[in-house]
Amino acid sequence: FSEGAICLDIGAGTTDISIISGRPGRIVFNTSIRFAGRYLFMPIYDYDYERISGKELGFDGIGKDKRNTIIDADMRTNSEAYLENLINITGADEVKAILQDCQFAMAGIMYYVGLVLSKLHDEGIYTENHVPDIYVGGNGSRIFQWLVGGSGFSSDSIRMTVLKKILQEASGFEDNYDITINLSEQPKIEVASGMITERPRHK
Repeated sequence: FSEGAICLDIGAGTTDISIISGRPGRIVFNTSIRFAGRYLFMPIYDYDYERISGKELGFDGIGKDKRNTIIDADMRTNSEAYLENLINITGADEVKAILQDCQFAMAGIMYYVGLVLSKLHDEGIYTENHVPDIYVGGNGSRIFQWLVGGSGFSSDSIRMTVLKKILQEASGFEDNYDITINLSEQPKIEVASGMITERPRHK
């Protein structure tokens, strides 16, 4: 973290953001926004979930709340299998539209983080002159696996490149650092110690 870092803990209802700066690396800012997994996965839920799952779940006559409860349970059980099959159906226009909307939602988080970086840099709190690497955890971080079409996550994929460009544009930094997006192998574990404290220990 000596070159700085962005840590995102994407849960169901909130995304916790920690900005790390300096040598040695330390948290200089953290915040939480009410925009997370429920919104990122909403296009998958709302548009054509039966196309994604490949089975009839029988939603006719069922209210939206109960429908989403059924989908939640089904996703917990079968999401890995759906991801494996996703690569076979990404050519369908309906699936493209679903994943594009999910990416648009994720772009909102990236844009917001870029604005935060710009403000912190202007105030001398974040001292690096580039957008740093990004470390992502939390249950909602699974959205990145969907955004690459279930083909195996790669920080260099075209979809991730678009997200990184959005972050860079919002921050105002020059494109002079090869940003990587790193997903936690244990998404339920806190991404960075101290992310959920009321204020950073160092400024």
